Amino acid sequence: MKNSKRHIAIIMTISFLITSCGINNESESVYEEAEVELSSIVEDMEEITTLETVTVETSLDEQSEPAQDGDYIIFGHYEQDGDESNGPEPIEWEVVSEEEGRILLISRFILDCQPYNTEDAEVTWESCSLREWLNNDFYNAAFDESEQNQILTVILSNPDNAEFETEGGNDTEDKVFCLSVEEIFDNYEYDFWDGEYGYFQELVTEVTQYAIDQGVFNKLITSEYYTDYWESLGYTEDTVGLNCGFWWLRSPGDNNEYAAYGGYDGSVGWGLFGSALVSEAYGVRPAIYLNVPER
Repeated sequence: MKNSKRHIAIIMTISFLITSCGINNESESVYEEAEVELSSIVEDMEEITTLETVTVETSLDEQSEPAQDGDYIIFGHYEQDGDESNGPEPIEWEVVSEEEGRILLISRFILDCQPYNTEDAEVTWESCSLREWLNNDFYNAAFDESEQNQILTVILSNPDNAEFETEGGNDTEDKVFCLSVEEIFDNYEYDFWDGEYGYFQELVTEVTQYAIDQGVFNKLITSEYYTDYWESLGYTEDTVGLNCGFWWLRSPGDNNEYAAYGGYDGSVGWGLFGSALVSEAYGVRPAIYLNVPER
C-alpha cells in the first residue's frame, strides 16, 4: 500500500509540473528525476503482469512465491483448502508434454472426489459419468469464459487394456479428461518396475483438503513407512510428509466394470485389475490441452 501511494504521488507531481506555470530549470530537474523513477515502476509492473508460471518446491500447505520461470502453470480456480468462505484457490498445473504447438497439463493435486461412473454397469470412457462431470461441472466451475476459450478440444484415443484386452471404446472429443495408462508410460519414467506395475515418484500426488472432505482416500507418508517400503522403490525422502491418494485414469481395468488408476504410491500398470467404477474413494486429476504460450 505504501508503494502504491508513492507511485500515485510521483504521477501527480509530473502532471502538476506539466500543467501549471511551465517548466523552469528547477522543475525540469524534478520532472526528469520523477520520469526516471516512473519508467522504472512501469517496467516493474509490466514484468509482474506477464508472469505465467510458478516454481513450487514445497508441499501443498507450504506454497512458494510466484516466479517467472518454473515447473507449474497457474490457470483457473477451484476450491482446495476446504474453506469455501475465502473463495476458490488458483489451480496449479504440471506440464506433461509439449507437442505440435500445444501443451498437455495435469493438475498438480488431486482436486476432487468422483466415481468413475455413478452406476454399477459396463462402461467405457466415452459413456462414463466422470467424463460428463469433467467436461461440464468441473469445466464451468474451474474456468471463466476467457479461460474456457483457451482450452483446446482434442480427439482422444482410448486403447483397449493391453493385458486383458478390455474394450477401451471409441475415440472421444474432450476439453477436460483423465490421462490414460499409455500417456503415463509415454511421458514419465518409472523408478521401479515389478514386472506388472511401474512405480513413479513423479506420480505420487497430494490430496487437497477439499478433496479429502469429499471422501478421497488419503495416506500420510511417515519416515517409518518410507524406510520400510518407499525407499526400496528408489524414491527420495522428499516424499516423507506428503498426504497422498488414488486418482482415476481413463483406461479400462480387467473388465468394463473396472477402471485403471494411479496409486497413492505412484503405481501404474497395464495389468491393473482396476477399481470398481462406483468407488467413492478415488480422486480426480483433470488434464487439459492449451496452446503453447509465447515466451
